[in-house]
Amino acid sequence: MTPEIRRELGAKRAQVTHLLRYELRMRGYTDSSLAREVIGCSPQNVRKTLVGENHSPRVLDALRMLGVPEKYLFDPRMAELA
Repeated sequence: MTPEIRRELGAKRAQVTHLLRYELRMRGYTDSSLAREVIGCSPQNVRKTLVGENHSPRVLDALRMLGVPEKYLFDPRMAELA
């Protein structure tokens, strides 16, 4: 996975951050509560992943586990499979 592709995927996730947060709210979570209650990481790690600055596998897997649609995740691991 090239850095350019990772940046492109991050930019795409940044465009749908509001949809990711909506999906979290619909499931009763905020960035902070997802970090504390589900993942066990820092809220900053969740926030950076939601806005496309990071591609944390733990955060992306937690979102997937909660039922967030794949089309919003732009996970580099899935892009490699395509």
